[in-house]
Amino acid sequence: MKKLLSLLGAMGLVATSGSVAVACNKGDKNTTTKDLSTIKGDDLKLTPETNTKEAAVTAAVAKIKAKLSVDVVLDTDFTVGEKDFTEATSKAAGSLKITAKSGSKVLTEGKTVTFSLAFKAEGTTKPVMALSDKDSKIKNNAVEIAMPQSGNGTIEVIITVTNPVAEKVVTVSVAEQSEDKLSAGEVSAVPDQSGQFKVTLTSKDKISEAVNVTFNYEGADAVVLAVTASERASQ
Repeated sequence: MKKLLSLLGAMGLVATSGSVAVACNKGDKNTTTKDLSTIKGDDLKLTPETNTKEAAVTAAVAKIKAKLSVDVVLDTDFTVGEKDFTEATSKAAGSLKITAKSGSKVLTEGKTVTFSLAFKAEGTTKPVMALSDKDSKIKNNAVEIAMPQSGNGTIEVIITVTNPVAEKVVTVSVAEQSEDKLSAGEVSAVPDQSGQFKVTLTSKDKISEAVNVTFNYEGADAVVLAVTASERASQ
């Protein structure tokens, strides 16, 4: 009897072990990894937030999740070699090659995908002009030049450009058919003051109806100064 029970017990143990083995094998068969090389076409085109390697990897991870429905982590699931990243420029697209690592639970080992990286232009800030003078006579883009009893009246206008563009200068023009009353001298940069320029306006006679003087600077909105001239302004 004891031999029979021992035999039955052994058979039960074998059967149980077999069930466990089958269950384990079944689980392994249901564990699948995703193939990076299945990402194709327009999905290979990325537009990272910046032109850095880090931004490119972030964009690639987001694309992989969107297309393959898996979360991947750099150096855990994939690698990017030293020569696998090319920064995008204004003249050429960049590239990022990703290779699935051995041991990744979500990606098929050794499979690769190479993304094209669009160039991200840096944000540009528009230049802005503002007019002033040393005596604070310019107000709301209008000024009255003081005329002496004899001779011409003048005022030096200071143009301050916020966000200046290298090697660009302000240009000044007096309204047509008014040059006999008002003229603008040559524009020059204010020494040691980046983005500041100056120009002298000369009134040859009294001006009752305002003459428009237009200031232009590349990339900025034009500024118009309304100029009048009178003897009372000198009082």
